[in-house]
Amino acid sequence: QKQWDKAGKIAVQASQRNVDLADGAFFRGDLAYAQNRFEEAVAEYETGLNARPVYSNGWRRLADAQAKMNRPQQALEAYQHALEQQPNNIRALSNLSIVETGIGRFNDAREHALEAYRYNQSNMFLFENYLQLEQAHGDLNLALNLRQQLAKAQPDNSSNQRSIAALLSRLER
Repeated sequence: QKQWDKAGKIAVQASQRNVDLADGAFFRGDLAYAQNRFEEAVAEYETGLNARPVYSNGWRRLADAQAKMNRPQQALEAYQHALEQQPNNIRALSNLSIVETGIGRFNDAREHALEAYRYNQSNMFLFENYLQLEQAHGDLNLALNLRQQLAKAQPDNSSNQRSIAALLSRLER
């Protein structure tokens, strides 16, 4: 059981101290988001951004809520605002890539996934996300080359071995 009452009290205290520089709007938005009340989260994030428009993570949070509400165009716009303010916002890049994939903008998705990985090259989730996009919608030879390099580094990764087999099969067609 999540402790929503306690979280709500903390959000009120943070708002009274103006910890987020937006009278608690971002805290209330986060609480609403955590409770899957995305419409309320959007409203709170928008209120927060009116008070604090230069806040990359605020824009990213708004975009995440818009994406959850299946509003890809609004999410794309908010992610772009986040990235204009902080080009290395990895979560914005990664989540933007997911939204772009969902609407069929595969080249953009692949580029943003790669960019996210470049900012954090130790994050294998980001690399795998990029590699799956490259494999599905990009250069098969590049994807195979990268998979083979990964296989050398992680010889026990059976998922990677299956991906190599699938790529070889696709390249032979």
